[in-house]
Amino acid sequence: MNILNNQKGFSLIEAIIVIIVISVGAIGVLSVFTEGMRGAADPLITIQAVELTQEAMEQRVIGLKMSNGFNAVQDVAATAFSAPFTNFSYSVDVTCVDSNFGNAQVGTGYNADGSCDQTGVARNYKLAVVTVTWPLGSISTTTVLARY
Repeated sequence: MNILNNQKGFSLIEAIIVIIVISVGAIGVLSVFTEGMRGAADPLITIQAVELTQEAMEQRVIGLKMSNGFNAVQDVAATAFSAPFTNFSYSVDVTCVDSNFGNAQVGTGYNADGSCDQTGVARNYKLAVVTVTWPLGSISTTTVLARY
Protein backbone atom coordinates (compact mmCIF):
# COMPACT_ATOMS: atom_id res chain seq x y z
CA MET A 1 0.00 0.00 0.00
CA ASN A 2 2.87 2.32 0.82
CA ILE A 3 4.36 1.71 -2.64
CA LEU A 4 1.29 3.13 -4.43
CA ASN A 5 1.33 6.36 -2.42
CA ASN A 6 4.97 7.07 -3.22
CA GLN A 7 4.61 6.76 -7.04
CA LYS A 8 4.94 9.98 -9.03
CA GLY A 9 4.28 10.68 -12.73
CA PHE A 10 1.64 9.55 -15.22
CA SER A 11 0.32 6.16 -16.02
CA LEU A 12 0.25 4.86 -19.59
CA ILE A 13 -3.54 5.35 -19.77
CA GLU A 14 -3.26 8.97 -18.69
CA ALA A 15 -0.59 9.64 -21.32
CA ILE A 16 -2.73 8.09 -24.07
CA ILE A 17 -5.73 10.19 -23.03
CA VAL A 18 -3.62 13.37 -23.15
CA ILE A 19 -2.33 12.47 -26.63
CA ILE A 20 -5.88 11.87 -27.88
CA VAL A 21 -7.15 15.19 -26.45
CA ILE A 22 -4.24 17.15 -27.98
CA SER A 23 -4.74 15.38 -31.34
CA VAL A 24 -8.43 16.27 -31.47
CA GLY A 25 -7.59 19.90 -30.65
CA ALA A 26 -4.85 20.02 -33.29
CA ILE A 27 -7.19 18.63 -35.94
CA GLY A 28 -9.71 21.37 -35.15
CA VAL A 29 -7.09 24.13 -35.41
CA LEU A 30 -5.64 22.74 -38.66
CA SER A 31 -9.08 22.52 -40.26
CA VAL A 32 -9.57 26.25 -39.59
CA PHE A 33 -6.24 27.00 -41.29
CA THR A 34 -7.18 24.83 -44.26
CA GLU A 35 -10.45 26.70 -44.79
CA GLY A 36 -8.61 30.00 -44.44
CA MET A 37 -6.11 29.02 -47.11
CA ARG A 38 -8.88 28.09 -49.53
CA GLY A 39 -10.42 31.53 -49.16
CA ALA A 40 -7.06 33.31 -49.44
CA ALA A 41 -6.92 32.82 -53.23
CA ASP A 42 -10.34 34.37 -53.82
CA PRO A 43 -9.22 38.02 -53.45
CA LEU A 44 -6.41 37.45 -55.93
CA ILE A 45 -8.80 35.96 -58.48
CA THR A 46 -11.25 38.81 -57.89
CA ILE A 47 -8.50 41.38 -58.47
CA GLN A 48 -7.57 39.65 -61.73
CA ALA A 49 -11.25 39.64 -62.76
CA VAL A 50 -11.61 43.37 -62.01
CA GLU A 51 -8.54 44.15 -64.09
CA LEU A 52 -9.80 41.97 -66.95
CA THR A 53 -13.19 43.69 -66.75
CA GLN A 54 -11.52 47.10 -67.05
CA GLU A 55 -9.44 45.85 -69.97
CA ALA A 56 -12.49 44.51 -71.78
CA MET A 57 -14.35 47.78 -71.18
CA GLU A 58 -11.46 49.85 -72.50
CA GLN A 59 -10.69 47.72 -75.55
CA ARG A 60 -14.02 46.25 -76.62
CA VAL A 61 -16.35 49.13 -75.74
CA ILE A 62 -14.61 52.48 -75.40
CA GLY A 63 -11.80 51.70 -77.86
CA LEU A 64 -14.29 50.38 -80.42
CA LYS A 65 -16.41 53.55 -80.14
CA MET A 66 -13.34 55.76 -80.49
CA SER A 67 -12.04 53.95 -83.57
CA ASN A 68 -15.25 52.92 -85.37
CA GLY A 69 -17.99 55.15 -83.96
CA PHE A 70 -21.10 54.86 -81.80
CA ASN A 71 -22.85 52.24 -83.96
CA ALA A 72 -19.88 49.85 -83.76
CA VAL A 73 -20.49 49.12 -80.07
CA GLN A 74 -22.69 46.02 -80.01
CA ASP A 75 -23.28 42.90 -77.93
CA VAL A 76 -20.45 40.39 -77.61
CA ALA A 77 -21.26 36.78 -76.72
CA ALA A 78 -19.22 35.03 -74.04
CA THR A 79 -15.61 34.97 -75.24
CA ALA A 80 -12.58 33.49 -73.47
CA PHE A 81 -9.56 35.65 -72.74
CA SER A 82 -6.23 34.59 -74.18
CA ALA A 83 -3.56 32.77 -72.15
CA PRO A 84 -2.79 32.90 -69.27
CA PHE A 85 -6.36 33.95 -68.41
CA THR A 86 -8.22 31.17 -70.23
CA ASN A 87 -10.33 30.42 -67.11
CA PHE A 88 -11.94 33.85 -67.52
CA SER A 89 -14.43 34.88 -70.18
CA TYR A 90 -16.19 38.16 -70.92
CA SER A 91 -19.43 39.27 -72.52
CA VAL A 92 -20.77 42.69 -73.46
CA ASP A 93 -24.47 43.54 -73.21
CA VAL A 94 -25.43 46.76 -74.98
CA THR A 95 -28.81 48.48 -74.63
CA CYS A 96 -29.95 51.64 -76.41
CA VAL A 97 -31.48 54.16 -74.04
CA ASP A 98 -32.78 57.69 -74.27
CA SER A 99 -31.87 60.63 -72.04
CA ASN A 100 -33.88 59.09 -69.16
CA PHE A 101 -31.47 56.15 -68.87
CA GLY A 102 -31.15 56.77 -65.16
CA ASN A 103 -34.90 56.39 -64.61
CA ALA A 104 -36.64 54.49 -67.38
CA GLN A 105 -35.23 52.72 -70.38
CA VAL A 106 -37.23 53.46 -73.48
CA GLY A 107 -36.57 50.83 -76.09
CA THR A 108 -33.93 48.16 -75.82
CA GLY A 109 -31.65 46.57 -78.33
CA TYR A 110 -30.50 48.20 -81.53
CA ASN A 111 -30.78 47.85 -85.28
CA ALA A 112 -28.69 45.44 -87.34
CA ASP A 113 -26.23 48.22 -88.18
CA GLY A 114 -25.78 49.07 -84.48
CA SER A 115 -27.77 52.28 -84.63
CA CYS A 116 -30.28 53.11 -81.93
CA ASP A 117 -32.84 54.91 -84.08
CA GLN A 118 -36.14 53.06 -83.60
CA THR A 119 -39.62 54.13 -84.60
CA GLY A 120 -38.44 57.58 -85.59
CA VAL A 121 -36.88 58.35 -82.20
CA ALA A 122 -33.14 58.90 -82.09
CA ARG A 123 -31.60 57.43 -78.98
CA ASN A 124 -28.26 59.01 -78.36
CA TYR A 125 -27.02 56.77 -75.56
CA LYS A 126 -25.95 53.17 -75.13
CA LEU A 127 -25.69 51.41 -71.80
CA ALA A 128 -22.83 48.90 -71.98
CA VAL A 129 -22.36 46.21 -69.33
CA VAL A 130 -19.16 44.15 -69.44
CA THR A 131 -19.29 40.94 -67.41
CA VAL A 132 -16.27 38.77 -66.66
CA THR A 133 -16.97 35.25 -65.41
CA TRP A 134 -14.77 32.52 -63.99
CA PRO A 135 -15.61 29.11 -62.54
CA LEU A 136 -16.40 30.48 -59.06
CA GLY A 137 -18.06 33.82 -59.83
CA SER A 138 -18.52 36.87 -62.00
CA ILE A 139 -18.10 40.63 -61.89
CA SER A 140 -19.60 43.42 -64.02
CA THR A 141 -18.91 47.02 -64.84
CA THR A 142 -21.24 49.46 -66.58
CA THR A 143 -20.75 52.58 -68.65
CA VAL A 144 -22.91 54.91 -70.72
CA LEU A 145 -21.77 55.88 -74.19
CA ALA A 146 -23.01 59.00 -75.95
CA ARG A 147 -23.38 59.45 -79.69
CA TYR A 148 -21.66 62.81 -79.44
